[in-house]
Amino acid sequence: MQVTYKGKKYRSISLACDFLGISPVTVCMRYKGVPVEQALDRILENKRKNNCTDHLGYGFESKRAMAKFYNIPYETLLFRLKSHWDLKRALTTPKKKYNRGKTDNARTTDTKA
Repeated sequence: MQVTYKGKKYRSISLACDFLGISPVTVCMRYKGVPVEQALDRILENKRKNNCTDHLGYGFESKRAMAKFYNIPYETLLFRLKSHWDLKRALTTPKKKYNRGKTDNARTTDTKA
């Protein structure tokens, strides 16, 4: 089935999706009964909304990808942003490591006498 999107013709929905960087399964499953051009517009619009940029201007597909790049847990990034940290501080402050009450003496018990 030939598909036309934004004036360009594709031999199939699958080829159009490959060119646009969209999963054909997403188009078929989410937008049954919706015209193909409208479905592609919605998916691309959502994709643009979800893109995010760090404090240096580099783009990421999501906040999760940005957190992974900066080597901090995603949940930590979300907590920091909800706590009104600026983006640079939220991304560049290392996550604290807690000892959780363990000491070196507790781990090394010598049973030989």
